[in-house]
Amino acid sequence: EIIKKFCDEGYAKQLLPSNECGMKMHYKRYGGQGYTALQEYWIPIMKEAYGVSQKDINTMFVENPQVALSYSE
Repeated sequence: EIIKKFCDEGYAKQLLPSNECGMKMHYKRYGGQGYTALQEYWIPIMKEAYGVSQKDINTMFVENPQVALSYSE
């Protein structure tokens, strides 16, 4: 819900959602959601249950990581 609220208020360009998969219990093999939890679980929920637009999804998961991980001197 909070991500939808931030997107509606124009903050999508400042969001960079991530997930944690640093413990054995997070791995799919041990019943966790694994490294693909955002793509397989959370993004569909954001779109279907909360109505986050595809434009905001692209901003948060494609454009923002490109900016955050770019390097310039």
